Amino acid sequence: MNKLLYERKNGNRDELLALDEEAKSQRDISFQAIADMSEKIKALVAENKSLLCDPASSHSVWHDYLSYVDEIVLDGLVKMYGITLCNKLKNFLVALMIACTRQN
Repeated sequence: MNKLLYERKNGNRDELLALDEEAKSQRDISFQAIADMSEKIKALVAENKSLLCDPASSHSVWHDYLSYVDEIVLDGLVKMYGITLCNKLKNFLVALMIACTRQN
């Protein structure tokens, strides 16, 4: 999922962020995609546990696998939120520059 949650109207850099119903609908679609991915990951982990986890062996291998999956998911979330925060900061700075220009 490489789409921003909020974008400028018509993709125009001089426009404000689109926060209308269409943007809210797109946000809801993005949130649903995240929830769907979460369910898929849970199902895959459960399936892998039944295939890979040997009751006679140590649980450390399974915990290492879970740590690996956690790291992948966490990296993805950090990237997604980082991009979103960076975009919001850029939009805030643009709005601040516009406001300062109008005052002068």
